[in-house]
Amino acid sequence: MDNNIVRDYVKEFILSNINLNMSDKLRKIEEEALENFVPIIDKEVQNFMSMLFMMNKPKRILEFGTAVGFSSLFMYEQLDGDVFITTMERDEERIQNAKKNFELFNCGDKIALLEGDCFENVKYLDGKYDFIFIDSSKSHYEKLFNICIQNLSKNGIIVFDNILYKGMIASDDLVKKRKKTIIRNMRNFIHNVTRNENFSTSILPIGDGVMILRRKF
Repeated sequence: MDNNIVRDYVKEFILSNINLNMSDKLRKIEEEALENFVPIIDKEVQNFMSMLFMMNKPKRILEFGTAVGFSSLFMYEQLDGDVFITTMERDEERIQNAKKNFELFNCGDKIALLEGDCFENVKYLDGKYDFIFIDSSKSHYEKLFNICIQNLSKNGIIVFDNILYKGMIASDDLVKKRKKTIIRNMRNFIHNVTRNENFSTSILPIGDGVMILRRKF
């Protein structure tokens, strides 16, 4: 059975050839998240982000959507701890789990967890970020983009996860009734940002779809 992004045999082949360096502690967090159906970045996206970090090592990262902290810790490890990450989450249970996971890595001076509504928290951000990772409310991607672009450094990039949303973005036949508003908002966002002359964008069919964006000027 094929998924809605790429054929399963292609995905399986790609996954069989991914070999990421990851600590046992982080692998355990990943396994527990998957067992509890907590959405985290999958292997293809991990591999993609690791490659981006090798080419352009960011010193300051902003993340929307901490969940249990896996992605923050993944980025922290991939950059050998030579980074400062600001991450946001509003779900109280996930916040508590993320704090416990951060404590395991003793990285309190490297990862700042901002609790509560991201649209409120973003007002208090200080400085520019070299890498912005957006993996939170899909229906609000355009709003998140508009409020955080001022915090992007001159040569920084933004990565949006789940941009193809189980293939529903590309095909009305796949859209579930309760997802219509999310899909409409995401399609509008993709249409607007890919036609914005100030930015270069690329949509990649990896994981659940990834879009990478960078200023042209």
